[in-house]
Amino acid sequence: MSLRVSVCLPVFNGQEFLEEALNSILNQTVSDIEVIVTDDCSSDASAEIVRAIAEQDKRVRYWRNETQLGLFANYNQSFGHAQGRYIKPMAQDDILMPDVLEKFLEQFQ
Repeated sequence: MSLRVSVCLPVFNGQEFLEEALNSILNQTVSDIEVIVTDDCSSDASAEIVRAIAEQDKRVRYWRNETQLGLFANYNQSFGHAQGRYIKPMAQDDILMPDVLEKFLEQFQ
């Protein structure tokens, strides 16, 4: 089965909610996803949080920008890494209900 959804998660100093946000993505009822995290030069523990989760779940892919791009350019950066048929933008402090991506995909069938 081909990869259906790329969840794009730009991050900047998001340690407070990042683990919970990532877990809400990874615990979806749809499993053929990837999570694209682009870090906009965070100075907190965001990188460590993402790397620890990525070690446990290979659907998580992490990039750190060489220079700070700002929110919208960082979203574009994450979209550029996406390989899924569909893209779901997300914010670092968002929490998804477990069936959000399933309902999202139903709209395209």
